[in-house]
Amino acid sequence: MENSVYPYIKYLQVTRNGIVYVLIYSTSYVDSDAFFCDIDCFKAFQYLESLDGLLSNFFTTNFNVRQLRTNKMVLNEIIDETLDFGIPQLTDYNLLHQYIKLKIEEEPQHNKDKQKSSSHLHNLKNLVTGNNVDTNIQQDATKFAPKEDIYLKSKIIETLNDSVSWRPKGIHYKKNELFVDVIEKIRFIQDLNKDSSKNIKYHQVEGSIMCKSYLSGMPVVEIGLINDMTFNIDRINQKGDEFKFHQCIQKIDTNYYQNKDGNKLVTFIPPDGEFELCNYRFDILRDHKSNDKAEIVQIVEFTKAFKEGSIKKLKMPSIKMNLKIKTYFKKNLVPEFLRIKIPLSSFIDDPNNIDLTFTPKFKTDFGTIIYNLSDDFLIWDCKNIKGNYGEKIYECYVQFQMLDDEIMKLKKEELRKQMDAPPLRNGPKLEKIHEDLQKNNLSTTEKLEKVNNNIQVEFEIPYFVVSGLKIDFIKVDESANTKYQFFSWIRYKTESQEDGYKFNATARLLTGK
Repeated sequence: MENSVYPYIKYLQVTRNGIVYVLIYSTSYVDSDAFFCDIDCFKAFQYLESLDGLLSNFFTTNFNVRQLRTNKMVLNEIIDETLDFGIPQLTDYNLLHQYIKLKIEEEPQHNKDKQKSSSHLHNLKNLVTGNNVDTNIQQDATKFAPKEDIYLKSKIIETLNDSVSWRPKGIHYKKNELFVDVIEKIRFIQDLNKDSSKNIKYHQVEGSIMCKSYLSGMPVVEIGLINDMTFNIDRINQKGDEFKFHQCIQKIDTNYYQNKDGNKLVTFIPPDGEFELCNYRFDILRDHKSNDKAEIVQIVEFTKAFKEGSIKKLKMPSIKMNLKIKTYFKKNLVPEFLRIKIPLSSFIDDPNNIDLTFTPKFKTDFGTIIYNLSDDFLIWDCKNIKGNYGEKIYECYVQFQMLDDEIMKLKKEELRKQMDAPPLRNGPKLEKIHEDLQKNNLSTTEKLEKVNNNIQVEFEIPYFVVSGLKIDFIKVDESANTKYQFFSWIRYKTESQEDGYKFNATARLLTGK
């Protein structure tokens, strides 16, 4: 099920014959499970989400269904450790990757490797089930469970029963560091075909605070959050889908910053390694906060001008497109990339009527323009463009020559009458390249069904967040018996969601030109 706002349904629940089937959709595979009706489906969805994150961490490269089939033993052990009689248990990767010692095998490329892998997994299965195996195989299999692991597993079980179950004891680093990334993704949809001021259909910010902790002992970390947009930061009285914190959060102090109610002091004992401290979602349109925070990229004008052909001069008609944009972020910031995808259908009724025997003309005052012949769209690459809070307008111009059957016939007749050979053409023949690509592409009817006039914007801007959320300081509590020097690193980044920042626009026709 697809529409313009929600590209897919991520969660699905179906009840049949007293059994509840739950499913979540991921990019490379589907997680699903079946329960009887007395099972809490929300708990099942949460488990599937955690299982999705676990599998993504264990299978770091080429994560797909084939790799899961190749590593059935690993998958079975992950499920066995995370479920106990159908009840979710431990789903923390930082602890499970120390507990599960089976090696991840790459997808086999040849039949011999495939047979060797399957026989090896079969021997391991026999070893676990207690069937007869050769002594040589037993000696090789003991590598998966050395004597040192017995002590390690006992420490992990002890950690699970501890009040701080997400962090084992006895961690030591020569250099103590804490990396914090504040990452925000913007989803923005605006209908430029309407003149109303309420043409913004969707404006949402989804963010997360990602941490990498390399700290010794059991440190108590304090982070001060500056919340300029006064969104709710509270685990107890949350509004909607705003903030969701990791279980390691011990305290959220509202009295530390006395001048502002929105600012908080967050205290927690971090897990070892990489983890998500919190994630949040702000609906700027719903909370009426779009007045003081404009969009990252704004389309100021999108027009087209059609020039009629001349039968007397045997000159083909042409169409000219003009797009003007503004950027709304700090002047000293430069995005890693900023690309604007403009479909030809947004300003040309039928892209197949473009005469590619004449090279299209492109002009822009910043960046470059690329013409995608296979999918019929333009890409305006504005890398290294600077922010200016809407003070400067950037433009691009595109001109195509169009086909006209009557003028084409007259041109052919004129060439027949002339004794001279047709002029030679330099460079690639775009019309032939376009024809070959279209043959390998979708049929005309399928292509028309997928045509849309959405101008998509992709960007990634470092050192900038839209919500105004800032980290004031990071420190380790001195009263926690942890006295050492540590280094903290903070990074901010704002990016567009995949296919989530777009404008529904059709070029306005200019008359008299």
